[in-house]
Amino acid sequence: MERVRTFLALAVSISVFATASVRAGTVTWQTSGTGDWFDATNWLDDTATARVPTTGDFASIDNGGNATISTGTANALRVTLGTNPTQSGTLTISGGTLQLDAAGSVIGVGGTTGGTSLGGTGTFIQSGDSVVFAREARIGISGGGTISGSSVGTYLMQGGTLAINGGAGDFFALGSGLGATGVYLQTGGFANVGNLYVGRTSAAGSFTLSAGTFVTQQSVFIGGSASSDSGAIGVGTQSAGTTLKVGNVGTGENFRIGFGTGTGGASNGTYNMNGGTIAFTTTSIGMIVGDSGGNGTLNMSDGSLLTRSINVGRNTTGVGTVNLSGGTMIFTGGGVVVGGNAISNTGPGGTGTFIQTGGYLQTDSASNISFSSSSVSAGTYLLQGGTVKLAGTGSNAALWAIGNQSMSSGTFIMSGGTFDASTGTFELTRSSATAKGYASLQGGFMSVATLDFGQASATHTFSFTGGTLAVKNVRFQTNDTLANNGGTFSPGGAGVVGTSTFVGNESYSQSNTSKLAIDLASASSFDFVSLGQTVSTTGNATIDGTIAVQTIGGFDPVQGTTFDVLLADLVTLNPSTLVTGTTPSGKTFDASVVGGTTLRLTVTPEPTVIAPLALALPWLLQRRRRKRAA
Repeated sequence: MERVRTFLALAVSISVFATASVRAGTVTWQTSGTGDWFDATNWLDDTATARVPTTGDFASIDNGGNATISTGTANALRVTLGTNPTQSGTLTISGGTLQLDAAGSVIGVGGTTGGTSLGGTGTFIQSGDSVVFAREARIGISGGGTISGSSVGTYLMQGGTLAINGGAGDFFALGSGLGATGVYLQTGGFANVGNLYVGRTSAAGSFTLSAGTFVTQQSVFIGGSASSDSGAIGVGTQSAGTTLKVGNVGTGENFRIGFGTGTGGASNGTYNMNGGTIAFTTTSIGMIVGDSGGNGTLNMSDGSLLTRSINVGRNTTGVGTVNLSGGTMIFTGGGVVVGGNAISNTGPGGTGTFIQTGGYLQTDSASNISFSSSSVSAGTYLLQGGTVKLAGTGSNAALWAIGNQSMSSGTFIMSGGTFDASTGTFELTRSSATAKGYASLQGGFMSVATLDFGQASATHTFSFTGGTLAVKNVRFQTNDTLANNGGTFSPGGAGVVGTSTFVGNESYSQSNTSKLAIDLASASSFDFVSLGQTVSTTGNATIDGTIAVQTIGGFDPVQGTTFDVLLADLVTLNPSTLVTGTTPSGKTFDASVVGGTTLRLTVTPEPTVIAPLALALPWLLQRRRRKRAA
């Protein structure tokens, strides 16, 4: 904390006292090997005078040399390393301060900040308790126009404090310009920048946070920095024990992965989160994966992502993919949009895919999860493992919406894991009659307060072929059927008593490969399914397959006890339906239909009592015949 206070005090000092500087001259490094920055014999200015660079100078290291700073304060307006083709330069700071605090101050590593010349190779190494200040840093820069550069810049952050945030719009760019490559590797220390660009304006950038803390005051761009940015490639990687803080200033989606397209093709961005924490410091900002024609991918295997929202596949032709295999995603006040536009639900959307094989995703009561949230968009969520938790209750319950706007298409396929919306709503085709919504439960456990087909005239499908479904309210809007074709329907979930109410003109059917799971807690507390029992509604039930009965909490009903577990306008029970489960004392259950409207379970004698009598019956009859004959 003391280190942060010191850094902030220095940053404020720079912001207040820095003024525009007049360039004093260019001072060029002369020593081909390693030398001390403060040794005047290692430098020559443009008047052939040996002197150490000072405030306002352009300091250039372009002859393969390595300038070192271990103590004291070094000043300049700009520092460039490896500016010219086939040339290289290195700066190593292990202590002291490099202060480029005037307006327009730049660190250029590998390449040139202007003109059309090709660049060289530059390396900046920071360690110890050193401090580096500048307004801009460009790591890997090529010339402008259509010139394809071979510039390569590398910044190795091993310790100390790096500050590139003296004014509005200041940035730290890794790869800037056609063909350039910028590399940043942080293994320690503390960095604070205005904006972070990783792969910008047709360049390639690599950002690796292996240790320490990296803070941006405004935005992060991985692969492209504008809607017209084409051909940029950015890759970010974060490890355990690290912290990336985003957006102390500004609003909107401040972390973008894969942004823009143009004549050079789509920009591509990838962020690999293998641990650590990404924290958005205000509730007004979030993340976009694949925006405005760009292709974005977020791979998360561990760590914590704490943000307002994530938009996967935004704006026309934006393509985004999220792979969640581990770690935790927490959304507060926003939520998840897969295919569409989180900022406004208008205009054409993109294509988004969210694949979860592990980890934990949670929304708060003010957050929703939406698929294809704007027109002509497509969103897909594949839940194969891990947990999804929708928080909130009542009017503040979170919403999971599939197929949300006109001409949009949303898909949810669950084959494993846990989906917990026990206080929320799972809705197909929410806002438009031309939307399409498809949900398929194939495995795992899905708990929903309300299963809703929002638009009666829209195209919607809920396929139930595996896994377990626990739902409190089913609202299909039309005369639809919840068809169980291989899964388990459990009103309250395993070991929990609950009631499932079909609130419209819906029916329930169960095939011979399916189960109806019934929990019994007492003679008056047990799972119950209600169809067609509200005003002006009808509902039928067809039961086949298996009725799996379980007593919970030590409940042991006596023989003859009955439980009316399902009520409908018409109940049909296939004679081949198998009833499984026993009481603690070994009794079994029998299923029957009463009055054509009620499915009743009755406790029957235990098999161990009936079986010996059945075996003895032929012997008793034969003995009786012998006595009569005698």
